[in-house]
Amino acid sequence: MIQSMADVKAEATSSGSDAPLAPQPSASSSSSSRSLQDIWRSVEQIQIGGKSLKDWGWLANLYFHKDALYLVLNLPTHPPVATEEIVDRLRQHLAQHAGITNIRCQIRRAPPARRTPPAQTRSPQPAQTTGATPRQTRVTAPIQHWLAIASGKGGVGKTTVAVALAWYFRHHFQWEVGILDADLFGPSIPTLLQLNVQRVQAELHEGKPRLIPPQWEGIPLMSLGFFIKEDQPVLWRGPVASGTVRQLVQDVAWQPLEALFIDLPPGTSDIPMTAAQSLPLTGVIIVSTPHPLAWADVRRAVAMFRHPALRIPILGIVENMAYFTPADQPEKRYYLFGKPRTKELAQQLEVPFLGSLPWIAPPAEEKPLSFTDMITHPAFLTPLAQIARHLKEKIALLRTQKNTTTKPSQTNTGASPNNPTT
Repeated sequence: MIQSMADVKAEATSSGSDAPLAPQPSASSSSSSRSLQDIWRSVEQIQIGGKSLKDWGWLANLYFHKDALYLVLNLPTHPPVATEEIVDRLRQHLAQHAGITNIRCQIRRAPPARRTPPAQTRSPQPAQTTGATPRQTRVTAPIQHWLAIASGKGGVGKTTVAVALAWYFRHHFQWEVGILDADLFGPSIPTLLQLNVQRVQAELHEGKPRLIPPQWEGIPLMSLGFFIKEDQPVLWRGPVASGTVRQLVQDVAWQPLEALFIDLPPGTSDIPMTAAQSLPLTGVIIVSTPHPLAWADVRRAVAMFRHPALRIPILGIVENMAYFTPADQPEKRYYLFGKPRTKELAQQLEVPFLGSLPWIAPPAEEKPLSFTDMITHPAFLTPLAQIARHLKEKIALLRTQKNTTTKPSQTNTGASPNNPTT
């Protein structure tokens, strides 16, 4: 069983591949892990409102960076004492007992309890609809909705759809979201967002080292692409790859999230199956192009998630690259694959059709659009907004149906158990 990124490196090396390097602490983290653990234990004993900080469970992370001690606190919206008083107590305690005066506190507000039940009390979604018992994946903070973005075929723009939806939910619905790049053999999110030079650091979380997810547009994200060179192949066999997917969830210091968008690898291999079985997926969004060759793989992907061993709710299909629109002529539409008919495919499969996205590019002689420029272009943003609204409605409906279902086996509510949002 793989226990750390260092173990991943060892496993990959034995398989003949250069493995990703484990994250290195920041240069200013000169204190030993033993001293950090002593500080952690000391801070946990601070009494606030009649209980210790350990009993409250507010201390999420603690680490040194650039000669400062950073404390990350997960506080409720209305703590029993004022936030300022909590911070002052921490500063006084550390100055008196550890001689540390350069202290930075990062306050994270957990989503309201009615919207984000504790992760450890939630049953994984697959377990509600199948007799299989998937392996529970531990996370460092509550994650309410686990949204997988999948495709039967590569090259259909699955990553584009995943990141665009996460961006829209963050900036237009004000959801706290994250992105997990689970496409291990083609981790393209760092390249897509021009974050190839980003270095991943580590910090202590409850006394254990955790990866600090880099941020893009206020969204934490994690990808194997942060640990390997851009042209480095990943020559891993199934067990190592599947274990790494779990690590990218468990060994990352995620903050409380209302949604984690998971970019799955294409196809119906062991990695998307492992993700579906080991992660408490809320549902899956399937991406296709209008080309008939992509439709056959969409059918296979739908069949996989409907398989009795998985039974993951399919929230809908997104048609990507439905047409080409020149960036300087947003009113123009050129149907490179013919008139879109993916909506008809969705109807045949009894799956919701969420909408279509265009392919937008500037004239050949001009500089290519950045990803942010593309998704904020009116010709792209308008259909993206429609898709995001439809997806949000499907999530809300699924949650309502889940709350009104008295037993996991009672799924016959007039909708297919595979597609309760149809």
